[in-house]
Amino acid sequence: MKTRLFVFLSVFILSSISLTASAYQFTDADSTSFYIDNHKDYRDTRFEAELYFPVGGDSSNYQSGDIFEFDNYYNNITDLKVTLTGHGFNNSEFIDVFFNIGGSWSFVDKYRVDKYTNFSITFDLLNQQMLYNNNYVKDIDYSMHNFVGIDYFEVGYGCHFWHDSTSVELSAYETNPSSVPEPLTIVLFGLSLAGIIKRKFRI
Repeated sequence: MKTRLFVFLSVFILSSISLTASAYQFTDADSTSFYIDNHKDYRDTRFEAELYFPVGGDSSNYQSGDIFEFDNYYNNITDLKVTLTGHGFNNSEFIDVFFNIGGSWSFVDKYRVDKYTNFSITFDLLNQQMLYNNNYVKDIDYSMHNFVGIDYFEVGYGCHFWHDSTSVELSAYETNPSSVPEPLTIVLFGLSLAGIIKRKFRI
């Protein structure tokens, strides 16, 4: 009897805990084809990629004025990247990248791209790294913390190249407290059930 009781309680508690998380993922992208042409470490103000953090896992859920509850997912983020894809024109130059977060533009970092090449520059904000064609090149100062409390941000560039796409992608685990018993509730239920069975069967 004791063995059956413990097995039942273990299955109940583990099955309840396993329901606490589900996958959460979305992307947003600006795929405007635009030639960036600017000098001396300034961004080309004629083009700015605007990206949104939607309320739900689908970017179509976004409505003007919505705030992405980033703080609800902050400790559950498994991937957060901003990626530029483009191709070189006729120069081998540094591409300068700027973020506008919360209404203030700031320089993020730069990387030299060879002429006549297709390329991608990725800012891995979870690990605070820059990737070139998916290969690590250096650490960066920006992190996920910079994106708390916003619903959209802009990315700008300086240099001489064709912009193909700027995208943001995020993956996380999503909790749903409304449908999952709290840990204390689970424990109290288990103890109560054990007490009832013990009195009935005198185990």
